[in-house]
Amino acid sequence: MPVFGRKPKQKPQAELLSYYGQELERSKEWRETEGYDDCWTDMVDLYRGESIFPTAGRSSEDRIAINQAFSTINVIYPAISVSRPEIAVAANQPDLETRAVFVQAMINHQWERYRMQEPFRRAVKDSLIVGHGWCKMLWSYEETEKELTEEEFALRFQAALADEQAIAAEEEREPVTDEQLARQIITASRETIVDRPVMERISPHDMFVNPEATSLEDARWVAQRIVRHIDDVKTDPAYSRKARDNAMPGLTLADPHYARHQENYESNELVEVFEFYDLARQTMCTFTAGAAEYLIRPRKMPYAFGHPFEMIRNYEVPDHFYPMGDLEMIAPLVMELSKTRSEMMNHRARYARKYLARKAAISQSDLTKIASKRDGEVIFVEDDSVPLADVIQPVNQIGMDPGLYNWSQAIENDIQDISGITEFMRGGGGQIRRTATEASLLQDAANVRTAEKLDRVETFIANLATKLLQINQQYVTGEQAAKVIGRDGANLWVPYTREDIKGQYDFRVEAGSTVPKNETFRRQSALGMLQALGPFIQTGQVNVSELLRIVLRDGFAIKNPEKFLQEPPPQPQAQGMPAGVNGQAMQALGAGGGVGADAPQLEPQAQADADAAAQLGI
Repeated sequence: MPVFGRKPKQKPQAELLSYYGQELERSKEWRETEGYDDCWTDMVDLYRGESIFPTAGRSSEDRIAINQAFSTINVIYPAISVSRPEIAVAANQPDLETRAVFVQAMINHQWERYRMQEPFRRAVKDSLIVGHGWCKMLWSYEETEKELTEEEFALRFQAALADEQAIAAEEEREPVTDEQLARQIITASRETIVDRPVMERISPHDMFVNPEATSLEDARWVAQRIVRHIDDVKTDPAYSRKARDNAMPGLTLADPHYARHQENYESNELVEVFEFYDLARQTMCTFTAGAAEYLIRPRKMPYAFGHPFEMIRNYEVPDHFYPMGDLEMIAPLVMELSKTRSEMMNHRARYARKYLARKAAISQSDLTKIASKRDGEVIFVEDDSVPLADVIQPVNQIGMDPGLYNWSQAIENDIQDISGITEFMRGGGGQIRRTATEASLLQDAANVRTAEKLDRVETFIANLATKLLQINQQYVTGEQAAKVIGRDGANLWVPYTREDIKGQYDFRVEAGSTVPKNETFRRQSALGMLQALGPFIQTGQVNVSELLRIVLRDGFAIKNPEKFLQEPPPQPQAQGMPAGVNGQAMQALGAGGGVGADAPQLEPQAQADADAAAQLGI
């Protein structure tokens, strides 16, 4: 969270709203002056192959688009974010060390259950194409009226009537009418349909910060633009009645999506709604562009951790808020490559084989045979008095400049040098046969170029996981359950409450868990580990069962490696298995089997947590 020193002076609400509007205008003008939005739009168009030929209108010559931008992104993208991450959790306080097992189980379970991988991957692709991506962590809660049967309504009405009569007599007042009591019953008969964390990907065009910011950490404010239909704004009960009644349609920002469909969105009556997070004042408010009233007046941040946004950055530019993407530097080369290939294609078409023929000496059918692609065609000359050399002869052609081929290859080499994406990484390699060592060295060289990106992706995930925990600590209610996979490969449900996930924890992503799994490499690594640890087995320094379990599970994808292993001698079980939610969970997991008789005894809850961690392999 940014540190600003002295808290800004309080301003009247109307003056503060005007100030927020002016700040947004400054941000828009800054982005327009620097050309950020136009650049992002161009990079997306380049990725789609729409701006490879920048000139407008149709050409008399054929064009071929060699979309190296698309292939470049789609080589990098799967290499850093294709797999679901394995998020590891560690407490940063000694007394919470073992309890981290519940946090880890919850975080990984919610990441998968609520499909957070999808918005995360979209934000990562944004960062590759335009230089940065955004995700938003929030809590969604929705209720709906529950339909009551006549019998249920009658029972609730009689109970409510008796309570109301008793309270009215005690307070010496008239009881409410039957109609009022009925409305109260209907209002109270609501059920929760959504009560969970949600992660959203936000378009880079829809996020704004003050122009002086160089990172999200030193921004004084951050705002999100939300485009909504005017009818939705006017009927949203969360908004101020006066402000929503006065809301007017209209878009003030140049947006690539809406600009291309201007004739449609004008009739649809769309409205720009801004969620404005004042990081200096630690408040949040909502308003429409140019409005004189707040939709939601400034209030304390809805989340304990502050604003709900996380940003992933690609290539940093010193003293600039917005980083660069992977396409910005290769865009001119991609266009030039397509132009060169188009020239080669048109040259071949323009200077295709042509012949001069004496019209009276050759029939039309024989001319058709000359132009055909069939081998062994026989051509008949009708005028025997004319020498054959005078009947037909090829037209001298201007040969294609070999330099065009060299120039095309030079451009491709430049693209590889700048992007770091080699032919080997694209799955090519020509006709060259490589040894395993050579292939490994090439792969290592490729990994060096993507290591920084992978580190940024893993940091991005860790920051999102931190927000996910904090929002659960703030809003989760009652008893919850997280699905984990035990050592035997079976699905286990670990119950937990808000009390079980309290505290502060550190998050990290297991190295390489987001990259594609190479089966051959995984097996070689597992067998290599087995070979390296072999000399230590005889000395008793290695747990053989655990080593074999890891080799079978991680190296050969065996879900239940225990089937191949003999059970070790039973160990004395820990005493004092706790009751309650977590104690029952640990009993279901077989907790206590890994603690020896001479091991120091923990407190019951701590012992249960430690046993859970051992059983889950965390």
